[in-house]
Amino acid sequence: PDPGPVWSPDGSEIYFKTGEVPTSNVYKVNIASHDVEQLTEGVTVDGFSYSEDFKHIAYNAMTATELLEIYVDGQKVTGFNKKHLKNLKLSTPEHYTWKNELGEDIDGWLMKPIDYKEDEKYPTILQIHGGPLAIYGDGIYQEFQLMTSAGYAVIYTNPRGSGGYGEEYGATLNGRHGTVDYKDVMDFTKDAIKRFSFIDGARLGVTGGSYGGYLTNWIVTQTDLFKAGVACRSTCNRHSH
Repeated sequence: PDPGPVWSPDGSEIYFKTGEVPTSNVYKVNIASHDVEQLTEGVTVDGFSYSEDFKHIAYNAMTATELLEIYVDGQKVTGFNKKHLKNLKLSTPEHYTWKNELGEDIDGWLMKPIDYKEDEKYPTILQIHGGPLAIYGDGIYQEFQLMTSAGYAVIYTNPRGSGGYGEEYGATLNGRHGTVDYKDVMDFTKDAIKRFSFIDGARLGVTGGSYGGYLTNWIVTQTDLFKAGVACRSTCNRHSH
């Protein structure tokens, strides 16, 4: 797991992990100069550990189509899941950007159903992450893969209130749940319907966990765009939580 901030042996630097879409990486910050240096790249780091002399770093990391493996000094050293993955059909997420109402470029992803055919239309599920200070990025989402294997397309984005885009973006929803976040996911869904002709706009579903479940509860009271909604481990009363 993420060890949290880690001091260097001489106390001059702090090592930490944070998300910067589409991946999370290990960084170090110099206490005196405040200079920040990125130490990993290309994969989504989950947790890390340094050798006692701080000359070597080990971390576990994933990609959009590969489960967690162990890396040492940037090189993958395990293949625990290789045998398992070769027996599975996986949908590779397609990353793109769309513009919200403020004209900001926001990250979005599409996963086509397994055995996708260009001349067919597919029911599509909007997934909403928790937090809301969580982040979607280049991680492998088992739930999404189950949906694509069942014939659904899956779309997901990082609406205002998500992490990974700076403090102001993340703090947007303080005391304002169900406002601009709702606007963003609805605009994202409508953009996806126009952008991808195979999405069946008459067969849409929405789901999410935790905060994503809360926003699902809100969405089904505000619009009839979705034919089904599943709120997972959600709060439905923000006063009692």
